Parts: sequence; structure tokens; C-alpha cells
Amino acid sequence: MGPGTDSPPRLIVGGSVEASFARAAKFGDGWIAGGAPPEQFAEMATQARAAWSAAGRDGEPRLMCLAYFALGDGAEEIANAYLTDYYAWLGEEIAGYITGSAAKDAETVKEYLTAFESVGCDELILCPSSSDPAQVELLADAAGI
Repeated sequence: MGPGTDSPPRLIVGGSVEASFARAAKFGDGWIAGGAPPEQFAEMATQARAAWSAAGRDGEPRLMCLAYFALGDGAEEIANAYLTDYYAWLGEEIAGYITGSAAKDAETVKEYLTAFESVGCDELILCPSSSDPAQVELLADAAGI
């Protein structure tokens, strides 16, 4: 059981290749994209739904995405430094793509919230690219919370 709930925990499977969509459909309750902008999420979510149907699953998979953000003074530099280093093992091109997709201002955060919802994202996880606790308040302000 999940903490404070009467429902069992969910198994969400991630990945961006055909095998990951099949695994999510076979073993999971849904699928998650990591570090993807809304347009890419939408394309992959279509694949996740197709795998779900092909596996004979009822209903719809839970569709989630993790997106990165850095806000405030030096946001661009903070996101670039953290994400480029964190994803260096994937190579410069992919690390740069993920870094480039990070929300670095309040307007992009608002656009992401609307865009991910409009393409069927059930849950968006916004992950800070900085360990500064002030990022939480900056995100809340950007999201209008």
C-alpha cells in the first residue's frame, strides 16, 4: 500500500525505445519519459498507448514525464552545468538536448504545464537542476501556486 492511501503502489516503467513500451505494458501500471519536452513526450506516449493495446491491457496506461528546471539568477548556467555533467555519459549531443529542454524561466514552466497536460501527461515531475531550496519557491511562483 502506498503511504497514506488505500491503493497499492504503482509500477511505472521508463524508457524511450520499443522494448521499454512493451515492458511498461506487460509489467507496469504506466510509463514515464525522462527529460523530454512536450512534443517528444507526445510521440512516445502514442507508442506507450499502442503497446498497451497490443498487450491486451484494459483501460489506459498512466503516462508521466520528468522535466528539468532551473529558475532565478543564473538559471541557464545552473541548468547547463548540472545537466551537462549528469548526462555526460550519454554523449555531448544527447546531454545537450536534455539540457536544452530544461525550463529556465517562469514562462517556460507555465508553457510546460499547459503543453504536457494537453498531450495527455497524467503527472509531470519537475526536477530542479540546483540543490538550492529556493528553487521550490521559485517553481511555485512560476506555476502560480
